[in-house]
Amino acid sequence: MDIPLTIADVAKRLQMASSTIYKYTESGKLPAIKVGNRVRIMEGELAKFLLSCPNVNGGTKK
Repeated sequence: MDIPLTIADVAKRLQMASSTIYKYTESGKLPAIKVGNRVRIMEGELAKFLLSCPNVNGGTKK
């Protein structure tokens, strides 16, 4: 089952700023859902996003 992650959870996992994660979600690069006024990123979507990054081993360039 997919686990919904907060922006802070994702930022911590990726060692990035929360503002960068917000930019990725706003641009559509990282799919997210809104629950009330909060943004959640499903764990499976984060995995797909990481695999699509060209800097990740095995990733493809888009």
